[in-house]
Amino acid sequence: MFLISNSSNASSISAFLVDGVDSAGDPIQDIRITDNRGSNLTVSYGTGPNPSSYDKIGDLDVFVDRSVRDITPTDPNDPSSTSVFAIAYDAGELSITNAFNPLDQRTYNHATSTTIYDSLGNSHELTQFFVKNPSPGNGVGVSEWSVYAQIDGELVGGTDVSPFTARFDQDGALQSINGDPNGEILIDDWVPKDSNGQPNGADGPPAEGEEVVTPIPEPPTTSAFVVNLGGTTQYGAEFGVNDQQQNGYTTGRLSGLDVSDEGVLFARYTNGQSQALGQVALASFNNTNGLSPVGDTSWVETFESGQPIIGAPDTGTLGSIKASSVEESNVDLSAELVNLIIAQRNYQANAKTIETSDAVTQTIINLR
Repeated sequence: MFLISNSSNASSISAFLVDGVDSAGDPIQDIRITDNRGSNLTVSYGTGPNPSSYDKIGDLDVFVDRSVRDITPTDPNDPSSTSVFAIAYDAGELSITNAFNPLDQRTYNHATSTTIYDSLGNSHELTQFFVKNPSPGNGVGVSEWSVYAQIDGELVGGTDVSPFTARFDQDGALQSINGDPNGEILIDDWVPKDSNGQPNGADGPPAEGEEVVTPIPEPPTTSAFVVNLGGTTQYGAEFGVNDQQQNGYTTGRLSGLDVSDEGVLFARYTNGQSQALGQVALASFNNTNGLSPVGDTSWVETFESGQPIIGAPDTGTLGSIKASSVEESNVDLSAELVNLIIAQRNYQANAKTIETSDAVTQTIINLR
């Protein structure tokens, strides 16, 4: 790969050499190049006696050092004695001068970030980088992208060695990622770290030789997780993220309780999560008049009432649950009436105190 500059803007291209000869019989080499959006471009240069000073690709002037074939290193241990291109050229391969670098936006096409969480609830930033690859050229109209994954500035998923390959068909639908038709990327080498770059004590990667099954079972026991790109498409439009979901969450505290009509008790937490803690069960009897009272509005079964039929609320002949309400059959009316009389007497006593205070104040005013 080379960096070809157009004014102050650098364009990243991939180059492939093809040997040939020009009309005069002088050897030439055609360079097949692909820009960073995957468009194929071609430029030729010769090694004959009168090569042109440069070739033009659209509005991009490509200057070629015609002397590279004649340059030989005077000192193999001194890089300054010859050009990197000459060494690579003489070795029969091209020098990659703009390999993928997450810190250099010129080496990738698009990127998107997601907040993820480790087993302790600490947040981390997952960034996915997408690099357009040259078409495989197999005649079926497929298109390929390289996908890199980075967490907190560190490449994961083995992408520091080899990226994932996403392949799209001629209709723009995702065919596979590394051969997986489901479009899943398994990250199984992530070590959660703190801000100082040290392991923070959260669950780490699976042990060597341990098989990782997908989908990841709940609750997870390692830091392995799956990135699903199954809905990704490639159309003639600008890059965009239309839908993004993740199932991790940070730590939270209990903030409230809710009871549904079916009697399910839900706990609400400050991190936006909710969890079912249990369900209230109801019981009915064939003969409710046969129940025996034991005080405090409590009843027990007897031989006459029959055995209880227990079930979930709002099923069969059982009633429903109303949150923040009381049922008439569970209220001691006598006790409630006594409490009402006591409250009324307290109110009257307070009102009399206020009336006496007003009378005393009025008397004092009249004495002046």
